[in-house]
Amino acid sequence: MAVSVKKLEGTDVPEALQAQGLETVFEVRDSEGQVHIRKTDEEAAALAVEFSEREQKER
Repeated sequence: MAVSVKKLEGTDVPEALQAQGLETVFEVRDSEGQVHIRKTDEEAAALAVEFSEREQKER
């Protein structure tokens, strides 16, 4: 499975994060399908690159 980044807004944001006042977060899905949430697009992009590089080294 490929690494992906998805922007979540409004009601798509998990309730626990909405309760913290976050209206937008970024979902990073690694190659194993695990979901990681980041608060900024910069953090999400950095994590996606890290996962992609790790996946390529493991091949």
